[in-house]
Amino acid sequence: CSFSKMSSNLIWEIVRNNSCFLVKKAHKQFSSEPQNLMNINSFKYSGLANEKAVGVTVAKDGVKSSINLLVKRKAQKLAKPAKMNDVIRLQQTKANGKWRAGVTILNATNKSFYRADLATAALRRFHRLRAVLNQKAKVMRIRGRKGKGVKAQIVTIKPKVAVKKEEPKK
Repeated sequence: CSFSKMSSNLIWEIVRNNSCFLVKKAHKQFSSEPQNLMNINSFKYSGLANEKAVGVTVAKDGVKSSINLLVKRKAQKLAKPAKMNDVIRLQQTKANGKWRAGVTILNATNKSFYRADLATAALRRFHRLRAVLNQKAKVMRIRGRKGKGVKAQIVTIKPKVAVKKEEPKK
């Protein structure tokens, strides 16, 4: 039995309480799915159960990190999960006072009549990821006891981001 023959509601009933992406904290259920924009374990935001899903993720290409928009469009490739998503690389620049990535997200969701309810969540996630990626490393000084001849040490702390490494294309 393939996923293409199953309804979204049936898939949600199976995946709701039994998923490798399920995270339980403080008596609440969260989800770490790549296409779950709000990280909430609900049918609306689930990328596994919905036939149409949108996700914003960080991918690392060597040294640089980029932000990608994942759109589940290819219904005929549901048996091949690695190939069923369209990956759109989002540009982190402004043009005429608007973020190019914001325009791309709105075109992929609202203007193409594809999950318009997730457009604002996708925009918020993009801006959060952009802010984290653009953070500078913080410098902290750790000092020893005064008068004991211990020199100050400088420690750099970089912000933590969950980064998905892209595999080279064959």
